[in-house]
Amino acid sequence: MARILSGRVVHETPWVRLREDLLVLPDGSTAAYAYVERPRFAIVAAIEDGRVWMVEQYRHPLRTRTLELPMGVAPGGDAVPIEEAARIELREETGLTALELVHIGEITPAPALIAQSGALYLATGLTEGPQDLEPMEQGLEARPLAVDHVLSMILSGEIRDAVTIAAFGLLRLRAII
Repeated sequence: MARILSGRVVHETPWVRLREDLLVLPDGSTAAYAYVERPRFAIVAAIEDGRVWMVEQYRHPLRTRTLELPMGVAPGGDAVPIEEAARIELREETGLTALELVHIGEITPAPALIAQSGALYLATGLTEGPQDLEPMEQGLEARPLAVDHVLSMILSGEIRDAVTIAAFGLLRLRAII
């Protein structure tokens, strides 16, 4: 295991911190390692009657729109309890409120690049309301799709978001879908 000799923040915004650590490797050599730190995020699988709510939005790094589960970091980041973050993200992105949220598991999307994990919740007892999108979510569309259709879209490569794919894997392994 590597030992941290020193570290520094290279760049920081309210949502992202880029760090660079100088490491001492097991053989005694040193190496610089850059990575992103982000607050914990919530992922919500809002499922009822064989349908799951999905969101489609523009993802600037990919320069395209992607279809994925509602997810994100709540305003306030790690200061907000993760279950509350799940409720906030669900309401903001879909307009839904959930009677019940059940923690399904944890997902670490890119451990070689990002120091961040996400908590997957199953939302049930859904009530529809208006979306409350953040400015960067302009154009986000939310809609329920048949779970089997979403699974087919994952298998065909139409849905490529790693967190969404991992979440559906956990839901399938737990026999929820």
